Amino acid sequence: MPKRPEPHPTQPRLFESAAALSDALRADIETAILAVATGSGPSVRLSAFKASAGAGKSGIMCELLARHGADLLQRGHVVVHVPTLDLANQMAARFAEIGSGLPTLVLRGRSAEVDGAPLCEHSTIAERLGGVAPSVSAALCEGRGCDGRPAVADCRDGCRWWAQFPPPGEGARIVFTTHAFLTLPLSLPGPIALRFVDETFWQSLCRIETISLERFLVSRSAPGDRKDDRLIRARATVYEALMTGAGVMGALRRKRFAKSELVEFARMEMTGVTPPTITPTMSMAVQRAALGRFDFAAFTTARLRAAIWRSLAETPAKRETQRVSLVIDGVVAETGALRPMVTLHTVECLPDDAPMIAIDADADHEILAALTSEMTFRAYRAPALAEVVQITDLTMSQQHLLDPKDGRNRREAVMRLVAGEVAIAPNHRVLLVTNRAVLEALHDDAGAASEDPERLLRQLCGADCRWFGPSIRGTDVFCRT
Repeated sequence: MPKRPEPHPTQPRLFESAAALSDALRADIETAILAVATGSGPSVRLSAFKASAGAGKSGIMCELLARHGADLLQRGHVVVHVPTLDLANQMAARFAEIGSGLPTLVLRGRSAEVDGAPLCEHSTIAERLGGVAPSVSAALCEGRGCDGRPAVADCRDGCRWWAQFPPPGEGARIVFTTHAFLTLPLSLPGPIALRFVDETFWQSLCRIETISLERFLVSRSAPGDRKDDRLIRARATVYEALMTGAGVMGALRRKRFAKSELVEFARMEMTGVTPPTITPTMSMAVQRAALGRFDFAAFTTARLRAAIWRSLAETPAKRETQRVSLVIDGVVAETGALRPMVTLHTVECLPDDAPMIAIDADADHEILAALTSEMTFRAYRAPALAEVVQITDLTMSQQHLLDPKDGRNRREAVMRLVAGEVAIAPNHRVLLVTNRAVLEALHDDAGAASEDPERLLRQLCGADCRWFGPSIRGTDVFCRT
């Protein structure tokens, strides 16, 4: 009898109940964790699990980390990535409730405010250096001085941002942080054993950057040098292909521009454009002065032109690229003017320092496969725990509820409905979710007008409030009684 073919990985396994789904999901995630914790089986670069909301994915993750965390920490840190810092704090608190006794850390960025002030005294300078300096920590904290000797900032020892990190030799931690640290250096001492990613993360790896067509075409050096002439001709070839709709790579190949030459063009674009000289021993005033003299616009233009050539050079042989395109009526960010804009779409690589386990209700096999060549993908489905009815009208639209003339009365009608739902709910728990602008107006109506963003989290008519976006993403505390 012929063997039945294995189902395609995008086809979900079907379960009769959410409980059965959760059991299967727990077993499969545990297998992936054990492959890392014991080294007894193959651990692929990315193990992705797609399961619908309400499957208890985050709880399962915390439970399994508590069970196998000690073995994992023998091999290095375990980093748990979630969409927002608020969710990182919630996840850390949830993990603490289990009582595993394992050491944990909530990793915050330099600009994160604690007790009313950023963790890093140089946070505003660090933000400006991001994407410009090869290493922000080397420029501001500990690196090399202008004389090439080791240099350490005066504020390094008492820095609240550095105080987060365990000293070398103290042992690994379960680290809870945001998706942003998938592409930022973690600065953790010692190796990373496993990365665990909760919720959709691929957006944090995607970049869409634009440069005006004239900035792409202009040459910084006078014609005459053979290499410069070739670069100018290459830019003109890209321009012609974009304007006519022809394939960019096909046009470059027909003009005999080889991959090695495109790589050289990327190097040439950055010639003469260097990051500002910032060292740890400089005072903040001197650092700001150095940044003030630095031509960020010229650096950004050169960096983006170089990135375009690198992207074209990385296009496989005999293939075309869809990462470089032309928008005729693009908007220049600095002025708002309409100009033809060259657009570059890039995807940063997944961290390659440790195996990764991703759990997400919206995981997409095709997207994740584009991020790595080594992946396992499993999908699970069970009957929904609630009936969802979508009503198409204007009742809850932002434009309808913020109407200058009738918006106040309409919002009052909505709040009367919310108050009624709170009164009849078995546990008196109701979640109100709407657009942020509408939620701000509802709080203003209730007499809570202020600039404090925390006010939007306060209850209205006894209902919890959230707005669409990071404030609600990945949050399941409203599912608990």
